[in-house]
Amino acid sequence: MATKAISLKALAKRLGVTASAVSQAVKAGRLEGTYKRKGRGYAFEPEAAEAAWFGGKLPASVEEAISELEGATLHDARLVHEKYKARLAAIRVAAEEGRVVGRDTVARQAFEAGKAVKSALLAIPPRLAELVAAEDDPAACRTLIESEIRQALEELPDAL
Repeated sequence: MATKAISLKALAKRLGVTASAVSQAVKAGRLEGTYKRKGRGYAFEPEAAEAAWFGGKLPASVEEAISELEGATLHDARLVHEKYKARLAAIRVAAEEGRVVGRDTVARQAFEAGKAVKSALLAIPPRLAELVAAEDDPAACRTLIESEIRQALEELPDAL
């Protein structure tokens, strides 16, 4: 490991996720090769772990540059290395500024949004059952149902 190794908690903080999310990624093999076992814990190589976390592979432009490095000078190799570090730094800055969000955060928010939609839509039948049953006109039933669905959907942004 070229740079100073960091702990699982430090990596989680750096990535903006929970230690549990990093631990799950280790168990799933998403961070393979980016850490060494250290007693009961882990010692992560920060740049490699970030690269694995944000996509699991080098960006295509870096992969292409590396393939072109066969027979290149040490200066060329260092240039590619520095460009890659700069891209990782840009990702880190974007994450700190809130322009990039971790996959776990997005998944959690999507789950919460889905749960809110489900709750809003499942609340409609009990409210409408008697009103629709009292109507003889199918067009009036449709208007009642559409109105309730539209109202439930319009209220969703407030719930999220």
